Amino acid sequence: MESSNIHNLGEVNMSSTEYNFHRALTVSNSAVVWGNTKYGNDPGTNDLTNIADISCGGSACVARYVNGTAVAWGNNNYGGDASSIDLTTDIVDISCGYRACVARRDDGTAAVWGNQYFGGDPGTNDLTNIADISCGRWACVARRDDGTAVAWGNIDRGGNALDVDLTNIADISCGGNACVARRNDRTAVAWGDDIRGGNAGIVLENIADISCGGFACVARYVNGTAVAWGHIAEGGDASDVDLTNIADISCGGRACVARRNDRTAVAWGDSTDGGNAGIVLEDIADISCGRHACVARRNDGTAVAWGNIAEGGDASNVDLTNIADISCGGKACVARRNDRTAVAWGNNNGGGDASNVDLTNIADISCGGNACVALYDEPSVLQSDAPSVSPSLSVTPSESVLPSDEPSVLPSDEPSVLPSDEPSVSPSLSVTPSDTPSVSPSDEPSVLPSDKPSVSPSLSVTPSEEPSVLPSDEPSVLPSDEPS
Repeated sequence: MESSNIHNLGEVNMSSTEYNFHRALTVSNSAVVWGNTKYGNDPGTNDLTNIADISCGGSACVARYVNGTAVAWGNNNYGGDASSIDLTTDIVDISCGYRACVARRDDGTAAVWGNQYFGGDPGTNDLTNIADISCGRWACVARRDDGTAVAWGNIDRGGNALDVDLTNIADISCGGNACVARRNDRTAVAWGDDIRGGNAGIVLENIADISCGGFACVARYVNGTAVAWGHIAEGGDASDVDLTNIADISCGGRACVARRNDRTAVAWGDSTDGGNAGIVLEDIADISCGRHACVARRNDGTAVAWGNIAEGGDASNVDLTNIADISCGGKACVARRNDRTAVAWGNNNGGGDASNVDLTNIADISCGGNACVALYDEPSVLQSDAPSVSPSLSVTPSESVLPSDEPSVLPSDEPSVLPSDEPSVSPSLSVTPSDTPSVSPSDEPSVLPSDKPSVSPSLSVTPSEEPSVLPSDEPSVLPSDEPS
């Protein structure tokens, strides 16, 4: 969603706001991380000073130093272990998706690591002359300097784009269950899970930007109108929403939001996870949606949160005045004030409790899937009891991409991950998806960052969680110790 040095899903606006946060700083800073110790909170013995940027995904974080080296930490199986990757030379971009991380070098080569079923293994794809990369929940996509692009990961959720025309590409992005690409002629195409954003059901032309969340995508046209598609209960049906005169768009885990040029805003999707603000959203400066909650910042510096009360949707006990930046991740939200103090709220085990870290003199903030990060103005502000972080990193989040009317590509040799009794959704240009039974996926992160302004300009959010859909013959990739 934004271009500073905390990467976030994100995370984008070709943007996905659920899996990673990435923000690039203009000075060398020290950083502090808090949240779930197994999924990004504990950087171990790594040094978190002289940081150029950091990206936290669903299960791991990666930091890039000002000297071009990088370091990763978190769950070893999902991006936290980069010991087999050379992160010692000329790293320029980093990014973490749900369970995979990427790093791009100055020479255009890229490295990917993490779980192979979630984009951690690019296979035989040529990762040279890479301009940018985006990793979502299940898949990654890379755009080359010549405008071609390539995808990999779970073939049913965005990892297979063999039947998609990925030439003349300007922007790319992967969300929770689908990826999108926007071409230089402003047409766009989506692929992945048909029901969850992989099939727009319409021709996508004259597209200004796109955001894909956990289960739905929304595209903004050059004329200021917008259209949504995907799971009808999770943001894919905006038929009852006025999507005209739109300035910014963003989708989180199970909801989407749009901000109009008159600074009013509207949310739709799962009412318990951010789809119903419950108040009139006026005088809105920016909005950030995470996996289960959204937060909006007004022009007067006040802010309001809504969504799942245990995962960032309830900020009634937090002082949200004089706010400069906001970010919602997988389980928590964080806000930075104009006096450079910051405050976090939400699930204590996912970044909602920052009582043990020093949140003063803060230059930047962001929340990933299970952890939040703050960058200090001074390189030496880390508390002695705060976890130290070392250099290593993942790649940069790419812009969000645009979906198309092309059908999702599901190879016949891989079992479908969509239950046979699940309704299919094919939204129309008026965004009125068919009246199919609601499918309520579990909480799984989704995100894609983009280079276009999304509803939450401060930071990109993290991906949302969804039910395990791996075929029975596929090795399980969800550890039993993973936080709910």
